[in-house]
Amino acid sequence: FSSRRRHTRCSRDWSSDVCSSDLVGETGSNEFAVPVGQVLHITDFVVQNPQGDQGTLVISRGDEQLFTYSLANVAYADVDQPLVTPLEVRAGERLVVTVTCTGVGNPEAEGCSSNVVLSGTLSAG
Repeated sequence: FSSRRRHTRCSRDWSSDVCSSDLVGETGSNEFAVPVGQVLHITDFVVQNPQGDQGTLVISRGDEQLFTYSLANVAYADVDQPLVTPLEVRAGERLVVTVTCTGVGNPEAEGCSSNVVLSGTLSAG
């Protein structure tokens, strides 16, 4: 399971890729803790399931589940989720993405390969 923060043109722009490489029956999660004095506003995200894997992908703020996707409903497509009102994650809170792999869509793959790309702004709060 991995995550990487993208470099953006403006220092307050924020983007992160979160992806999984879980084996069947395993759950992986990754989180971003908002730094002290900052607020993260998520403006949109894209859920991807290029192999047609089975399982779930959950986006949470701490322990509060905000979005849950069945990977079967995202098979072989990108699901773009623009947010009319940005999702706010305050200093000290965690943005968590959890993937539970119950089946690999590509028989040649070693594990699930679902992704979520999150975009927004990180600013003084």
